[in-house]
Amino acid sequence: MRVSSEIVIDAPLLSVLPFVDALDAYPSWMTLVHQAKLVDNCLDQWNVELRARVGPLARSKRLLMKKTVSEVSEQSHSARIVFERCETDGRQHAQWTLTIDLKTLESTSSTRVDVELFYDGGLWTAGILERVLADSISSGRDRLRHIVTSSSR
Repeated sequence: MRVSSEIVIDAPLLSVLPFVDALDAYPSWMTLVHQAKLVDNCLDQWNVELRARVGPLARSKRLLMKKTVSEVSEQSHSARIVFERCETDGRQHAQWTLTIDLKTLESTSSTRVDVELFYDGGLWTAGILERVLADSISSGRDRLRHIVTSSSR
């Protein structure tokens, strides 16, 4: 399952980057990410707790996520950040991959942010998880826009 969303933020790419480059910044704008704590002595791994509510039901999932890609173009006109699940318990786990692509829009100082979340597990069925993830990403767009523009003033 892939869920994606796009947002344009009226701020330069380098002002947006700190809010998407480290998972511990995500709880401030993406409700699905309840908690993300940097793993001790590691600059690119986080213990993440995802929480979602569907009516009276709530689900929680803990993941170990690692930043596997962190690229910013030389002129800072584009960037790509990828986080992937990387459990260390020796068991097979469903894949979670979060990809963030940022691009400076021509002739403006605005930044387009493309978010894609890929999940290949069976946590929920019948499209429930897809709806929850899509809603979380969609509602997070406005919060991300607000946080970035408030901090860059």
